[in-house]
Amino acid sequence: MLKNVHPIQKELYFDREHFSDTELNRFFDIGLESISRGKLAVITLAGGQASRLGSSLPKGIINLGTGLGAENDSLLFLQACQISYLQKKAKGRIIWLIMTSKSTDAKIREHLDIILKETNLDWKNVMVFIQNEIPAHDFDGQPLLSAPDRPVTSPDGNGGIYQAILPKLPELEEMGIEYFHVYCVDNILCRVPDLHMIGFAVDKKADCVLKVIEKKDPSEKVGHVCVEDGKIKVLEYSEIPKELAEKRDPKFPEKLFFRAGNIANHFFTLDFLKKACLEFDSLPYHEARKRIPYWDPATGRNVQPNSENGIKKERFIFDAFIHSKNFMVWQVPREEEFSPLKNPDSAGVDCLSTCIRDFTSVNGNVIREMVKEFCKKE
Repeated sequence: MLKNVHPIQKELYFDREHFSDTELNRFFDIGLESISRGKLAVITLAGGQASRLGSSLPKGIINLGTGLGAENDSLLFLQACQISYLQKKAKGRIIWLIMTSKSTDAKIREHLDIILKETNLDWKNVMVFIQNEIPAHDFDGQPLLSAPDRPVTSPDGNGGIYQAILPKLPELEEMGIEYFHVYCVDNILCRVPDLHMIGFAVDKKADCVLKVIEKKDPSEKVGHVCVEDGKIKVLEYSEIPKELAEKRDPKFPEKLFFRAGNIANHFFTLDFLKKACLEFDSLPYHEARKRIPYWDPATGRNVQPNSENGIKKERFIFDAFIHSKNFMVWQVPREEEFSPLKNPDSAGVDCLSTCIRDFTSVNGNVIREMVKEFCKKE
């Protein structure tokens, strides 16, 4: 049960649009310097199974059709282009880490072989690591099987990053990495790395920054950043009561009271990441009711259920933010930085058509200009 829940306090909340161009340019230069000095890594969360999208391919490697002339026109390609472009601009190096899962790893590695060559990136600066799996069970708590001697499993959520990356930390520290930009692979407008956010975080000496957009629709499927009993908390859209989700700000009635929308885009310092990794076992599990294919021992056949029949468990990356010693929120304009690929086109929202619409509009200009450097010239 939720108690004593409030929006994030204003002294921790910073809106990018409230900074002058001079200040933003200074943040950008600080971020660029972190590349020049070899201190920056980016981490792509790419373990999701794309079940809502209905694709057999990992989201990161689906051909998008941006019209830019790229041979392998994917989300990971767009991100690789930005990394390569900014490395060259900074005359430095970015370490690129990609978290995959059992179901996405092989295809993502194969795709990386191609796009790294196309974007002049080197495998020596790329690390791919696999998150763990958690068994699924039915509503009675009994394990679901995929074969007579094998349980159905699914990735352990984006919170699985802390356990999966822990063995990599000594090597990253030895390489001089101090800062991490962590983001979900499925956002076509994601700036990789976001040098404004990174420069802001470094300048303010923040150890954990959560990027948000203003949530305007109470039913939108993004989590809410808030404070519960004095502790930073992100409530998933499925976990917040309807009356809280729809509550209006008394001072600004046209706005939602809880309007800091989480878009799975973060800045971490190495020290914060170390602490979060060591405290991984304390992260709670979140349960989701799902339609889960399984093997039926009674008939010896595989079953494709027509409705929800089981529970998948996962951990969330934001549940570790309570370990932050200097937490901040960085709000950006939704139209410039958030257009996720989550649904089939039939949904009409957060789908391939809306991604391409947003990417090819003026809001995609920043990324498109970097990507064009690596596309065939007409």
